[in-house]
Amino acid sequence: MMSQQALSFCALGLCLVFFVLWLAGLWRNRTLQRQNDRLAARAKVRDELAQQARSGWLCLTPELDIHWASPSLAVLFDKVASAKGSHLSVLDAPWPLAALRGWRDGKSPYFQQQIPGFALHGYRRDGQLWLHIACQQGTQRQVRQLRQQLQKDGLTGLLNRQGFILKLVADGFNDGALAQLNLQRFRMLNDTLGLDAGDELLRNLGELVQGALHHGEFAARPDGDTFWIRFAEGSNWEQRLEALLKVLQGTISQVCQDGFPLGLKAGVCLAEAGLDTWESIRRADLACHLPSDLPWVRFSAEHPLLVERHQASKLAKTVSQAIQDGNFLLFYQPLQPLKPQHGPLRAEVLVRMLGEQGEMLSPGRFLAATEHFQLTSRLDRWVIKAVIDWLGRHPQLHDQLVLAVNLSGQSLSDSRFALTIRHWLRSAGVPAKTLCIEITESVAIDNLKEARRFMAALQEEGVRFALDDFGSGFSSFRYLQVLPVDYVKIDGSLIQDLLRSRRDRAIVRGIASVCRGLSLPVVAEFVDKPELLAYVRRLGLDYAQGNLIGRPSRLDLLPLEWQEQQEA
Repeated sequence: MMSQQALSFCALGLCLVFFVLWLAGLWRNRTLQRQNDRLAARAKVRDELAQQARSGWLCLTPELDIHWASPSLAVLFDKVASAKGSHLSVLDAPWPLAALRGWRDGKSPYFQQQIPGFALHGYRRDGQLWLHIACQQGTQRQVRQLRQQLQKDGLTGLLNRQGFILKLVADGFNDGALAQLNLQRFRMLNDTLGLDAGDELLRNLGELVQGALHHGEFAARPDGDTFWIRFAEGSNWEQRLEALLKVLQGTISQVCQDGFPLGLKAGVCLAEAGLDTWESIRRADLACHLPSDLPWVRFSAEHPLLVERHQASKLAKTVSQAIQDGNFLLFYQPLQPLKPQHGPLRAEVLVRMLGEQGEMLSPGRFLAATEHFQLTSRLDRWVIKAVIDWLGRHPQLHDQLVLAVNLSGQSLSDSRFALTIRHWLRSAGVPAKTLCIEITESVAIDNLKEARRFMAALQEEGVRFALDDFGSGFSSFRYLQVLPVDYVKIDGSLIQDLLRSRRDRAIVRGIASVCRGLSLPVVAEFVDKPELLAYVRRLGLDYAQGNLIGRPSRLDLLPLEWQEQQEA
C-alpha cells in the first residue's frame, strides 16, 4: 500500500520537474527571440543610417586587398558583397593607388585625400589599412536641393525674392521686360475672410502665373501680395500680360465677396543696356504704384510724378549733404509787443539752405523733401545746436532775448533728444529761458503722449514752449488743456483774412478770450498791414509777427540791431 503511494508521489514529482523545465525553456526561447528582434531592429536602423550617411569603412591588407567592408558601402559600390579578398580596384572608383602605397610605406599613420566624388580618410594600425570613404556627390546634391528649396516660395511654389534676384543676375536683364503685380487691399481680405482664404487665393494666382510662363521665363512671389514676372524678348509679352491680368482678376472676383474692394495692378520695366537688377526692380515697383486707370503701366522717366519724385530725391540728397557740411543760414524775425510791457526781445529763428550754385533756398523749396525722406530730425538737431552755440557766443543777450525754434514731429517723439538739448545748453553756458521751442498743432496731435513727455523734460530745465499754427485743427482748445505751453501763435490763415472774414474774426476773438483766461500770451502771425496791426491790437492780442513788424534778417546781425535799439 505504501509502495503504491510512494510511486504516485514520485511520478507526480517527475511531472512537476518536467513542467518547470519546459517553462524555463519556453521563457529562455522567448527571451532569446526578443533579444534577436532588438538586435535586428538595431541592425536595420544602423543600415538605414549608414545608407543615409552614404559612407563606410574598408579594411585593406598591405597588398591593398579588401579584408573587410562596411555593408553601407553597398549603396555606393555594386561589388562590395563579393569583394572580400579581391584587390581594391574591383570597386568602381578612381582610387589613388600610388598615394595609398606611399601611405602604407610611410611614417605617418594617417591618410587624407579627395578624389572625384569621394573624400578618403585613413588610419594604419597593426599592419592593416583602415580607410573611411564618404560620398560627396550625394552631399552636393543635397546642398543643391536645399539651396533650391530656400529659393522657393513655400506657398505658391514660385521663386522667392532671393531666388528671383539670383536668377535674374545669373541670366542677365538685357532684353524683354520685368513686371510687378500687386494685389491691392489684400490685407482686408485676410482680415475679412481669414488667412486660409488669402493663402488659397495666392496659391491659385501662383498656379496661373506659373502656367503663363514661356521657355526661359520665370516668376516669383517676393512678399505677401506681390508677384514678379520676367518676360522674354519677342514673346508678345504685352498681350500675354493683359490676358494674364484678366484671368487673375477673374479668379479674384470668384474668391472675393460681391463688392469687395480687392484690385490688381501691374507695373513694367523694359530692359535697357547697362540697367542693373536693383534699378529694374525699383522701376517696376514705381510704375506699379503710379495712378492710372489702365491695367498696367510702363515705367517712363518723363512721367510727371516720377519727375517730381526724382527731383525730391535729388533735393533730399542735397539737404543731407548740406546738413553734413553745415550749408544753412540762420535768420530771425522779431515779435512786436502790442501792450506796454518790459521784457526780453522775442524772435523766431528761420532757416535757409544754400543750394548747389550758392543760391539761397527758403524752407518751402526743400522742407517737403526733407519730411518725405525723414531728414527733419537731423535738420532739427543742426538748427537747435547752431542756435545754442550762437547764444553761447553772445552772453550779453542772455537776459534780453528769447529765440524760438520750430521742431518737427520726428524730434518731438524722441525723448533722448530732450536730454541732448539739456546737455547742449549746460555745455554752452546758455540759460534755458533764452530758448523757446515751437510745435505745430498737427504735430502735437499726432504725438500727444510723446509731446508731453518731451516738454516736461525740458520745462524742468526752464525751456519755454509755444503752440504754433493754433486754430488750424478741429480740437485746438482741448490741446490747450493737456499741453503745458507758455504762449500761443494763431495760425496765419486766420489772421490774413481777419479784416474781411467775419468767421475768422469770431474765431480769433474766441481764441484770445480763452487764452486770456488761461494767462497765455497770444501771437498774431502774418501781420503785413498797418490796419491789420491796429485791429489785432484792439482784440487784445499780446504780440504781432510779420513783414510789417520786421522782415527776416541774418541772425548774426541781431546783436548790432539790438544795440542800435538800446542806444535809440
